[in-house]
Amino acid sequence: MKHVIRPLLSVLLALTLAAVPMAVSPPSAFGAETNYDQQYELAIGLLQDLMNTGKLREAAQLFGELGAHKLSRYFAYYVDTVIQLQSDDAEAIGRCLDSLPYLAKNRAFTDQLAERQLPSCAALESYAKAKRLELDRRYAEAQAIYESLEILDAIDRTIALIPLVREEQAEAARKAAEEAAAEAARRAAEEAERAEAERQAAEEAARAEAERQAAEEAARQEAERRAAEEAAAVRLPESVRVGDIIAFGRYEQDCNAENGPEPIEWLVLDTNGITCLVLSLYGLDSFYEKGPYSSYRRVDRNWLNGTFLTSAFTDGEQRMILETLVDNGADQGVPGWSTSWQGSVKERLFLLSYAQATSYLGVSVDRSVKQARAGTTAYASLRGIRTDSQYTTNNGSPACAWWLRSPGRVEGYTAFVKAEGTVGYYTEAPQTIAVRPAMRINLAAGK
Repeated sequence: MKHVIRPLLSVLLALTLAAVPMAVSPPSAFGAETNYDQQYELAIGLLQDLMNTGKLREAAQLFGELGAHKLSRYFAYYVDTVIQLQSDDAEAIGRCLDSLPYLAKNRAFTDQLAERQLPSCAALESYAKAKRLELDRRYAEAQAIYESLEILDAIDRTIALIPLVREEQAEAARKAAEEAAAEAARRAAEEAERAEAERQAAEEAARAEAERQAAEEAARQEAERRAAEEAAAVRLPESVRVGDIIAFGRYEQDCNAENGPEPIEWLVLDTNGITCLVLSLYGLDSFYEKGPYSSYRRVDRNWLNGTFLTSAFTDGEQRMILETLVDNGADQGVPGWSTSWQGSVKERLFLLSYAQATSYLGVSVDRSVKQARAGTTAYASLRGIRTDSQYTTNNGSPACAWWLRSPGRVEGYTAFVKAEGTVGYYTEAPQTIAVRPAMRINLAAGK
């Protein structure tokens, strides 16, 4: 089939099959039936030439004038379909695809097309499909269909689509390259994310392992420290008596940090064979905070039961120090002096009250008692504790002043034992007064 349709793209107006103007009956000018047959044969004979010269409207008019004579209406539909195929209107192309199967059902009509060597309905349908693909910018698919059709216009369309196909192929290649690049980037990102997750997991595992090892090392060192402390802990004697001096705990005293803290010496004030009340033999440190009496006592108590307790005694020794109900009743203070107390409290380390100092050491307000005097350590002296060489202790060392927990004569002051062994409450240099801790020890726990 090398007959042609020229040029199918020249007409832009699409016509529907229903809109084709056709006469319902033949015009009276033709006269007898034979005139219709002659006109019919003439129209078919002229159809190919009219199509070749692009005079499709004239061909449609010829068959329209014949009305329903023989296959005239089919040929009219056929020509109108070819006209619509010239359009670039997607709806017109769609109507062609709808009408061509109807025409193809008439065997007599399709035989006439073959006999006259006119494009078949199947060829026009393929052309319409290619045209729709072309309108959808699917140039390569359209070109493949055009190449399969033996009509010149299809060949022309094939050639015309070459640059468009190349553009389409280039665009497809570009998109494929972009998609490949995007896929590669996605995979690279996933790989980087996976590598980062693995790195973080490895770091976390390493950190956890380091923490575990550090915890084990800390536990080992703590165990060694406790073992060393227990080994170095000062052991209490089998039995104690009032007036004995025992060693218990350790605290810096000689100002030589290289040899470590020294054993603390305690004076036994009272014992029942199971527990004993002790007072440090020396003033161990200077602790004073300027402020009202109540603030001073609170801070002083916190230091005794916090910093001093944990630094001077091992865990085992701390367990031997009993919690004592510290009586702060009015009868514990100096008679006639302030009675501003904070009430009785339970503490493990504390300062003696005036009543206790009087009972155990013979302290009084107006009488110097040598037994109440206390010396100080080199470390305490370095910390600001002063001694008075006029007054010496039982062992001949210069005596220092040391704090009591009882209120002074005037509200806001605290009582203390002077270097000579009497009780005072006023001083211009409170930071020079020493701390002598007191506590009750469970003797049974140390055996």
